[in-house]
Amino acid sequence: MDLIKIALAMLFLVAAWGMWKRTALDTTRDRLFDLRNELRTWFLENGYQLNHPLYKELRDLLNSHLRFTEDIRFVGMLWFVRTTPPNIAEHMQQEIVRRFATDDPRLMEMTESFRRSSARTLQKYMMATSTLFAALVIAIIPFAVASAIQQGIRGFWLHTKLAVAARLDESAAKPSSLEVVAVLQTA
Repeated sequence: MDLIKIALAMLFLVAAWGMWKRTALDTTRDRLFDLRNELRTWFLENGYQLNHPLYKELRDLLNSHLRFTEDIRFVGMLWFVRTTPPNIAEHMQQEIVRRFATDDPRLMEMTESFRRSSARTLQKYMMATSTLFAALVIAIIPFAVASAIQQGIRGFWLHTKLAVAARLDESAAKPSSLEVVAVLQTA
């Protein structure tokens, strides 16, 4: 009977993980579509044409992110960063700088903002759908809960000590900062 329960729980976890990954993918792609629309709106509202080279580069970047979102993996990114020879990585970085170069400070600021937003969106997706990252989070949760409980208990005792001290000496003023620090140190 226990074996059946374990098998059903595993099936449920696999199904839930699949649904989670699909939801994360849809959410990420929606955010990238929103960024692409914001990019278009920004260019039009700031008097730039949609045939501007920087608009085309940023739109191509967002389109490639949209196209390959499902294929991007956290472990794959780590492997790529770890195994790419330094000279190739340097060349790639120079190519990115060249593609998005501009003398216009407003365009430079906007470009950096959109590239940063797009990269963060993909990074969130990679972490949200990584089994390695999920395992780390699950391993850390008990420690985080224990820490939160411990902090909650300390806060409760501090509040109780201050309330009791105030009631014992109704004529006394509120405790000073130094007194609060002393109570905290003894909590």
